[in-house]
Amino acid sequence: MKQISVSIPDYIYKVLVFLTDVSGKSQSAICTPWVEQGILHEFSKYKETHETLERLNISLDDDKGN
Repeated sequence: MKQISVSIPDYIYKVLVFLTDVSGKSQSAICTPWVEQGILHEFSKYKETHETLERLNISLDDDKGN
């Protein structure tokens, strides 16, 4: 597993502290699923956009006149 550092808004931090207090879980145990879901969601949006561009025969790798 890799470790990263992220900045979160104060209100989310307060929710995180509350959840650690009531659940007994670590901040990492609570945040990991949130990060995983967010990353997978962003990747699915990228993949969807990429597939749409391919269907339209649009390539982001095209030479832009250089």
